[in-house]
This record gives sequence, structure tokens and C-alpha cells, in this order.
Amino acid sequence: MDLEEFYKKVCELLPYKEGKECDFYKRLSKALDTYIDCLKKYNNGTVREVIYICNKLKEIVRNSLKGLHVTSAAQLKFLLQGKIGTNPKINLFDLKTIHTIEAGNDFYRIRKLPSVYNVDAKELFHIPINKRGIVKTQRYSIPGYPCLYLGKSIYGCWEELHRPHMHECAVSRFQNTKTLNLIDLSIAEKERLKLPDTQKLIPLIIVCMIPVSNDSDTYKPEYIVPQLIFELLIKNRKIGNTIIHGIEYTSTHTNTEFDFPNDTFTNYAIPVVDINGDNQYCKELCSAFQLTLPTTNEIEKLKIGYGVVCENMDKEGLEKKRENYKASDFGCLEERLNKFPLHTIS
Repeated sequence: MDLEEFYKKVCELLPYKEGKECDFYKRLSKALDTYIDCLKKYNNGTVREVIYICNKLKEIVRNSLKGLHVTSAAQLKFLLQGKIGTNPKINLFDLKTIHTIEAGNDFYRIRKLPSVYNVDAKELFHIPINKRGIVKTQRYSIPGYPCLYLGKSIYGCWEELHRPHMHECAVSRFQNTKTLNLIDLSIAEKERLKLPDTQKLIPLIIVCMIPVSNDSDTYKPEYIVPQLIFELLIKNRKIGNTIIHGIEYTSTHTNTEFDFPNDTFTNYAIPVVDINGDNQYCKELCSAFQLTLPTTNEIEKLKIGYGVVCENMDKEGLEKKRENYKASDFGCLEERLNKFPLHTIS
């Protein structure tokens, strides 16, 4: 199996959408076993270590399902941060696996609200700390702990919310005022799959990208490992002198219905830092981001119609996908938001 085919097979496992009617542990085991089989055909050099990692991840999930949360947390911590020279480990809390985003990059956030008119910018920030009681369980956050969820695209945010009516959604553009360092759990680029460390990281990404079987359930076993990683991040916000701000990951709501670039599904989970003060909003995040006043797709089209002409007829591949996105309502709304002034939350 060459790199191209190996990359294709890995992408088919991310997210692993087969067997949603089956028990979570069975789905997880099948996905990891399939990855091992693919790796054997591509590169036998890391197979032994990957088998060990996959078995440990299965054990961590089994213990959590038994109610042994503390045991699972300790096992995952050792798998990610164990001593060098002992059993294989995943180098997640390592500067090589950190994605640095320089200041001045754009992100987006959508909220479905009862009314989308005259919405304050604060409504698009994280849930206020004094209202942490309404913070529900999420893939990369735990109940009661506010977290700022952002997307690389408006389209990705819309998919995360299960495709609500856009006229019911308030949308803001965020921009980071500081450099962000993020644990990278997004789908790896093809060339990175040549690296042994990436091959050992893929099982963890697979575990973190199992789609939820039943969104109405209060407890979601698909969140076991992502939430344990989130807890480790809260405990270990630094690697040496480098501050780690959050987690970058690929949505489980990927699809091919829209011919858009894959990176439109990139999301970011950035937990609050100071939760014990009297402030409703985390000072650290307030100083790290500015955002526009919220608007809606409907309002912007009522102001001046987009009137976009698609120019991708002679283009192919990724360039065509980017042009498709640029011409869509999602791309046009992002372009309109680029003209909005930015504000600071205080």
C-alpha cells in the first residue's frame, strides 16, 4: 500500500460512521482494528507500538464504561505523558503536535437564538461563568465548565449545530489578538502520515472522532476520551514555557454533500482560564479575542444582495472547492463580516 492509498484509508476512518446502531465499544474496536490492518499494509515499522496504543485506548474506554473514571484518567495521562523509554506513548503534549496560529486570524461562531435582532456581542462569547450551571456536556468540554467553541468557517459552525434555519442564527467573526497554541487533533495532512509519531497519534484521533449515536442521550460514551484530554489540558496548560490555549479538531459532521474544502470542518475548543473571579467572562479570553457585532445571513442579504458570480468553471480540485465556498452564502456572509469592526469583551 502506498502513501496515497494509506491516506485515503485513514480518511475513511475519520470520522468512523459505520455501525451507529452498534454498541460504542464495538464500533471503537472495529475502527482501531481496521486502522491496524491498514498500517500493516503500509508500514510494519510502527505496528507493534500502534497495537499497544490501540489496546490501551480500548482499556481506558472499558474502565470508564465501568464507572472507573479516575482509573481511566490516570491511564490516559500515562499514555500521553508517560516516561520515555518505557511503553509506547502518544506524543500529544509535545511542541511537535502543537499548531500555532499567529494573531490576526479569523474564526466564526453561530448561536441559534429566540431573537436575532439587536444581539449584543457578548451573546456570541462563551457562556458567562456565573451561568455555568447551563453548560452541557460537549465533545471537548465537561458540564459546568465554560468553553469558547469556534469554527474555521461559518459552514462548519452550521453543521455542528445540525443545520438550523440560518435566519434563526446570529453570526459573529472572531479574530485572535494573540498567538494561539492548540493541541492538534485534526485530520492529519497526507505527508505527515509518513511520520511514526503521526501514525501513533491516529488511533487517538479515531477515538475522538466517533460520531454520537443518539444526540438526545444525556450520557455520550463517544465523549469519554475527548473529555479526558480536555481535563488534562486544564491541568497542563503549559509545555515548557509555551502556553496551550485549546484544542483544534475536525468535526464529526463531515460530508460530501457540499463540495467545499475539508478545512471548513475545522473547529476549536478553548476553555476559560480564570473561573474563580467575579467576572462573567474570562479575562484571558477577553484579551485574546475581538469579535464583530452579530448579524444574520437574512439581514445581510436584505441590505445588499450578494450577487456572486461563480468563477470556477475551468478550475479543478482544491481551487474549485475554494471557489465553490467563496460563492456560497456561507462564503459571502464571511466576506460581509470581514468589513465589520471588531470589539473587545470586558
